[in-house]
Amino acid sequence: MKVFILLLIFALVAVAVSHERGCLYSFGQCRYECPEGTRAYLSACRSPTWSERTCKEPEKRDMGPICDLSRCDCDEPTVKDESSGKCVKLEDCPK
Repeated sequence: MKVFILLLIFALVAVAVSHERGCLYSFGQCRYECPEGTRAYLSACRSPTWSERTCKEPEKRDMGPICDLSRCDCDEPTVKDESSGKCVKLEDCPK
């Protein structure tokens, strides 16, 4: 029994470390790990869903409840440059 518990703990730690930035989920399965410089954002139907920070809209806004949204948001203080899909500092956004 102790061996089983140790193996279970090892497996959970291995999964957590392998997806430390989080995943894009589809049908409950991790399909892609979020790229470096991003973190997973998962919405819940019962809570507000925040917009992604972009060059055009750098402030998050409440979009209301949205179910099952999975995306990779840029780590702060960066925002997403929608033309390139990359995370950039706000001052480096295209004019």
